Amino acid sequence: MAVLTKIDASLAHLRKAEDLDDLARVLFPGNRCHQHACAVIFFSLKWSDGVVVDLARCAREYGVTRRVFERTRAKMRRLGLIEHVSRFNHRHGHRDGWILSGRFERSLQHLAERIGQIRRRTRSPSACSGQENHAILSHSRRYIMDHEHNSTPEEWPVTRWRLPVGR
Repeated sequence: MAVLTKIDASLAHLRKAEDLDDLARVLFPGNRCHQHACAVIFFSLKWSDGVVVDLARCAREYGVTRRVFERTRAKMRRLGLIEHVSRFNHRHGHRDGWILSGRFERSLQHLAERIGQIRRRTRSPSACSGQENHAILSHSRRYIMDHEHNSTPEEWPVTRWRLPVGR
């Protein structure tokens, strides 16, 4: 099952983002409770002396319900904003708890680099043939249909995905 993590990453909102409140609106669009919980979790980790053992206690102090806290914490973890470290991790002094993570920032930088590479990629007209484009689109069609319907290729409605050839 695919995990959907809705964020509002439109250019207009990202340009106006100046502080954590604006970032929380981007990460949790339309949900003030989750935006507040995001700020509580972020600041609790930012101003701690390393590892926060009990994030739930910090959330309770600021009036965040358990359900909102758990959902917000899970989304922040999926995005890579925070991570859980175990007591077996020597980098954090063998302490068990939560820390701010740099994975989200690194993944966005990697995504921006990858998009730039794909956009700048140039090929000679003979190398970029219609057959190659058709093969790429055919592969993506198979992937989508397989994950969308969990069916075999023989059961796919091919007429629904008719692609123009030779353009």
